[in-house]
Amino acid sequence: MRELVRGLVRRNRLLRTAARKYRRMATPPPAAKLRSIDLRLPAPPDGRKRGPESVTVRASGRQTLFKRLAREGISGYEPETVACYLAALESAPKGAVLDIGANLGLYSFLASARSRRTVYGFEPTPDLAEVMRRVAKDNRLGFHTEQRAMGRENGTATLYLSDRADLSNSLLEGFRDSSRHLVVPLETVDHWCARTRVKPGLIKIDTEATEPAVIDGVSLIGQYQVVAINRGGSPALATAGTG
Repeated sequence: MRELVRGLVRRNRLLRTAARKYRRMATPPPAAKLRSIDLRLPAPPDGRKRGPESVTVRASGRQTLFKRLAREGISGYEPETVACYLAALESAPKGAVLDIGANLGLYSFLASARSRRTVYGFEPTPDLAEVMRRVAKDNRLGFHTEQRAMGRENGTATLYLSDRADLSNSLLEGFRDSSRHLVVPLETVDHWCARTRVKPGLIKIDTEATEPAVIDGVSLIGQYQVVAINRGGSPALATAGTG
């Protein structure tokens, strides 16, 4: 019977075309080959040796931040913000670090490598969150990846994927040209902290134009130190917590 079917397929052009399409659909695509970069980490502000000297990041190579870090290193990417962030890790009240708008997790793995704080990185874009999980596992860093967006309400939201660069993915429609979008979980910082029983000491926010909405979801903001990053990549210490 099998040979009879094969003979019919060979003799019929339409059947041959359909069979080829079916084989292409049934065959899973090959796994993307990962590129790897080793990033030298900046020293802690106090000069004490703490954590690894470098971190390995493995990704497909399509991610915008991955390309920039491969080209510039951490020292060449947002140097003022990195310096401000490392200082905030030392001066912020006791508590966890919330890296909101983590992309592939640069500030999450910096906090994990250069402090003893518990670190949570929030990134709703699936492939970027996957890079974060890989970095944590490959380098034995203890930061946690939360694949969700943060804002002023709880539920779901539309994430607009930038056609230009994944650094510009945003919940704000029209922020960048976007031909694709995803529906992602949305939560306020207050709700997430109550649900997980995590007490933050430092909150870093870089959510591509929706930073005010994230801050609206933090009722006890005076208890934390907040590093908000504006469109030019410059840091601002929005609130100095009292602990």
